[in-house]
Amino acid sequence: MLKKQNRLTKKGSFAYVYGKGRAVRTKTVTLVFVTAKSGMRIGFSVSNKAGNAVSRNKIKRRMRAIIREMPGAVKPCQAVFAFNKAAAADGPPTYKALLADMRYALDKAGLLRIPTEKQGPVSGSPETTT
Repeated sequence: MLKKQNRLTKKGSFAYVYGKGRAVRTKTVTLVFVTAKSGMRIGFSVSNKAGNAVSRNKIKRRMRAIIREMPGAVKPCQAVFAFNKAAAADGPPTYKALLADMRYALDKAGLLRIPTEKQGPVSGSPETTT
């Protein structure tokens, strides 16, 4: 679980980010963010149109897990990851799809301290053997 100090929880905080922030859209998520001088606060939003409560919570859990695995990789900001309801037509996206889209959105917004890694050669292929 994200620490309380790193979560957006109040309606006013979400309204501030949506009102003053800039947006980066990907296939499955929209990142709305406002840069900050210190600290990272992130909120997650999934529309009722994305499915039933079980599906929406599964999506939010996956998004939280992705952010939790990036300690120190996100620059100081207030951000909201909003799940695009159109992407839910085929059911909840996989963890890998969400990870790729969230990393891309953070990178495109300039909030990722570590640039997105390029896929290297597969182990066992001629390029990696010595």
